[in-house]
Amino acid sequence: MSEPLAAGIHALAVPGLADGFAAVLGAHRFLHNDRVTLPCLVAPLHPVARPWRQQTPAAWALLVHDWSSLKYPGHAAKTDPARLSHRQDRGYELTCLLLIDGRNGDPVAPRELRLRAARAVHSIRAAAPHRQAFRIDEVLPSMQAVDGLERDGPRVHIIDREADALGQYRDGQAAGQHFLVRAKGSRKVRWQGQELSLAELAQRLPLRRCREVR
Repeated sequence: MSEPLAAGIHALAVPGLADGFAAVLGAHRFLHNDRVTLPCLVAPLHPVARPWRQQTPAAWALLVHDWSSLKYPGHAAKTDPARLSHRQDRGYELTCLLLIDGRNGDPVAPRELRLRAARAVHSIRAAAPHRQAFRIDEVLPSMQAVDGLERDGPRVHIIDREADALGQYRDGQAAGQHFLVRAKGSRKVRWQGQELSLAELAQRLPLRRCREVR
């Protein structure tokens, strides 16, 4: 966490300055400010990635996309949990895009954070997605939002099977994005007039070895 953003939290951690409920109340007053939006709150974190890119202009930036379900099935006090699945699970969906140094796997800075609730999506990206927007449809807008932050150097988006869809692959490629998605090999696609599984198609594509990754 950057120093300007964390100054108030650090002050609360000083022994004897605030204890127990007083510390909780102080943190609440520090964070719960209607004049400070989520994009403003995260703004001090954006410059964290600039020195890294300046020092490593040729390094690959890995943008890892991740979705987490925060389930509260029996929490009656929460008034805005969203429906998370067809099993009627209730809670919140947290989306994170984390910038990672491609040379050694070290985290650099978060590039996007979103929390989907019942009535809204709370996002550090402006403008926030619509509350009914499905996660897979927000992958490309998230990539394009990162383009505005990471203007220099090579980068690739690393995404799990939640984004395994041919239409999204084509949209991302048409937009000039580099991405690696964990796909299900048995899915069928049409390639050069033939219907093939993704596993069969991968065996036919010419692959060029670049280097070993450890």
